[in-house]
Amino acid sequence: GSCCSIDTVGCSIVCSQIKEIADITTLLSTEYDHYEVIIVLDANLYPEHVEQIIHHFKLIQVNAPSHTELPNTHIRKLYRSSQRCFRRLILIEQGYISPYDDINAATALSSYDYIIPLIAPNMLRAEALDYIFITLARHSNCRIDILRSTLDAGLVVQRDVIIAAGGFSPCLHLKTNHGGQLSICLPLLSPAISN
Repeated sequence: GSCCSIDTVGCSIVCSQIKEIADITTLLSTEYDHYEVIIVLDANLYPEHVEQIIHHFKLIQVNAPSHTELPNTHIRKLYRSSQRCFRRLILIEQGYISPYDDINAATALSSYDYIIPLIAPNMLRAEALDYIFITLARHSNCRIDILRSTLDAGLVVQRDVIIAAGGFSPCLHLKTNHGGQLSICLPLLSPAISN
C-alpha cells in the first residue's frame, strides 16, 4: 500500500490484563499516527500495577461515560495521559468479569475503525503492526470485517462488527459475513515480555 493509504488506516489495540510497564511501552512504540492503546485493569485485583501505570505514564483521571454502546461494561474510572508523548494511552479501571467484558469496554471507548484485541499473556509480535497496516491499506478498496492470522489467534476486527454482534466473543467470526473476512499466513502474536 502507498504511504497515503496507510495514513488513512486507524487501529485501536484493546487489552485485557496486560499490566506490565515494559509490555505497555512496547505497544506504544510505533510511528503510526492513527493508533491508540487501551488497557483495561481491575484495581481491586492489581492495585500496584494500576498505580505504577498511572505514575509512569503520568495519567490523570477524566470523566468516564455513564453508558456505552456495548453491554456489560463496568467502567469505574478512566485515565488519559497529561503528557503529549503518551497521548495514545488510555487506562480503563473496571471490575474484572471476563476478558471479553474488558475488550468490550475498551472497544466502546475506542477511536478507530479497526480493533486489535489482546488478552494476556499474548502480545503483538514486533512486526505485526506493519503487517496489519500494510494489509489493510492494500485492501482499502474493499471492506474487511475481520483480518485473521491462520498461524495463531491474532485478529483485527472492524469496530462496528463488534458493536453489531453485541460485543466481542470467541465466536465473533461466526456472526460475520464471511465475504468480509481475510486470512493471512503470518503470525501476529507472541508471549508478553514479562512472561
